[in-house]
Amino acid sequence: MMQLDFFSSAASHHKDKLETARNIAIELARVKGKVSVETVREAILTRGINILEGEYKNWMGSIFRGKEWVSVGWEASRHSEAHGRPVRVWMLRDMYEKRVA
Repeated sequence: MMQLDFFSSAASHHKDKLETARNIAIELARVKGKVSVETVREAILTRGINILEGEYKNWMGSIFRGKEWVSVGWEASRHSEAHGRPVRVWMLRDMYEKRVA
Protein backbone atom coordinates (compact mmCIF):
# COMPACT_ATOMS: atom_id res chain seq x y z
CA MET A 1 0.00 0.00 0.00
CA MET A 2 2.90 2.35 0.76
CA GLN A 3 4.30 1.93 -2.75
CA LEU A 4 0.97 2.83 -4.35
CA ASP A 5 0.76 5.98 -2.20
CA PHE A 6 4.31 6.93 -3.23
CA PHE A 7 3.52 6.60 -6.94
CA SER A 8 0.20 8.40 -6.53
CA SER A 9 1.91 11.30 -4.82
CA ALA A 10 4.66 11.53 -7.45
CA ALA A 11 2.09 11.33 -10.25
CA SER A 12 -0.18 13.98 -8.77
CA HIS A 13 2.65 16.52 -8.77
CA HIS A 14 3.50 15.88 -12.43
CA LYS A 15 0.11 15.44 -14.13
CA ASP A 16 1.07 17.18 -17.38
CA LYS A 17 4.34 15.27 -17.73
CA LEU A 18 2.59 12.01 -16.92
CA GLU A 19 -0.16 12.64 -19.46
CA THR A 20 2.42 13.36 -22.17
CA ALA A 21 4.40 10.21 -21.30
CA ARG A 22 1.25 8.06 -21.20
CA ASN A 23 0.19 9.31 -24.63
CA ILE A 24 3.63 8.45 -25.99
CA ALA A 25 3.46 5.01 -24.35
CA ILE A 26 0.09 4.30 -25.96
CA GLU A 27 1.32 5.48 -29.35
CA LEU A 28 4.46 3.32 -29.12
CA ALA A 29 2.50 0.29 -27.92
CA ARG A 30 0.10 0.59 -30.88
CA VAL A 31 3.06 0.64 -33.28
CA LYS A 32 5.57 -1.70 -31.60
CA GLY A 33 3.32 -3.96 -29.57
CA LYS A 34 5.51 -3.97 -26.47
CA VAL A 35 6.78 -0.94 -24.57
CA SER A 36 8.72 -0.18 -21.40
CA VAL A 37 9.60 2.91 -19.42
CA GLU A 38 12.92 2.81 -21.29
CA THR A 39 11.15 2.93 -24.66
CA VAL A 40 9.09 5.90 -23.48
CA ARG A 41 12.15 7.68 -22.04
CA GLU A 42 14.03 7.25 -25.33
CA ALA A 43 11.06 8.55 -27.34
CA ILE A 44 10.77 11.61 -25.09
CA LEU A 45 14.45 12.39 -25.57
CA THR A 46 14.37 11.74 -29.34
CA ARG A 47 11.39 14.05 -29.75
CA GLY A 48 13.07 16.80 -27.73
CA ILE A 49 10.25 17.01 -25.21
CA ASN A 50 11.56 18.78 -22.13
CA ILE A 51 9.94 16.76 -19.33
CA LEU A 52 12.91 14.77 -18.05
CA GLU A 53 15.03 17.70 -16.91
CA GLY A 54 15.76 18.53 -13.29
CA GLU A 55 13.95 16.82 -10.47
CA TYR A 56 13.51 13.15 -9.74
CA LYS A 57 11.61 11.14 -12.31
CA ASN A 58 9.61 9.06 -9.79
CA TRP A 59 6.41 10.02 -11.62
CA MET A 60 7.51 7.78 -14.51
CA GLY A 61 6.65 4.78 -12.35
CA SER A 62 2.99 5.68 -12.91
CA ILE A 63 3.02 5.65 -16.72
CA PHE A 64 1.66 2.10 -16.91
CA ARG A 65 -0.77 2.29 -13.99
CA GLY A 66 -4.23 1.38 -15.16
CA LYS A 67 -6.29 -1.53 -16.40
CA GLU A 68 -5.43 -0.82 -20.04
CA TRP A 69 -1.92 -2.27 -19.54
CA VAL A 70 -0.74 -5.84 -18.98
CA SER A 71 2.79 -6.80 -17.95
CA VAL A 72 4.37 -9.23 -20.41
CA GLY A 73 7.96 -9.49 -19.21
CA TRP A 74 11.13 -7.72 -18.17
CA GLU A 75 14.13 -6.04 -19.77
CA ALA A 76 17.26 -4.36 -18.46
CA SER A 77 17.12 -0.60 -18.12
CA ARG A 78 19.31 1.20 -20.61
CA HIS A 79 19.86 4.66 -19.13
CA SER A 80 23.00 5.05 -17.05
CA GLU A 81 21.34 6.15 -13.79
CA ALA A 82 19.43 2.86 -13.56
CA HIS A 83 22.51 0.62 -13.79
CA GLY A 84 20.76 -2.07 -15.82
CA ARG A 85 18.04 -2.75 -13.25
CA PRO A 86 15.09 -4.74 -14.58
CA VAL A 87 12.03 -2.83 -15.79
CA ARG A 88 8.70 -4.27 -16.84
CA VAL A 89 7.66 -4.62 -20.45
CA TRP A 90 4.01 -3.81 -21.15
CA MET A 91 1.35 -4.29 -23.82
CA LEU A 92 -2.00 -2.63 -24.17
CA ARG A 93 -4.56 -5.07 -22.84
CA ASP A 94 -6.69 -5.05 -26.00
CA MET A 95 -3.67 -5.89 -28.16
CA TYR A 96 -2.52 -8.58 -25.72
CA GLU A 97 -5.93 -10.22 -25.64
CA LYS A 98 -6.09 -10.31 -29.45
CA ARG A 99 -2.61 -11.83 -29.53
CA VAL A 100 -3.37 -14.67 -27.11
CA ALA A 101 -6.90 -15.39 -28.42
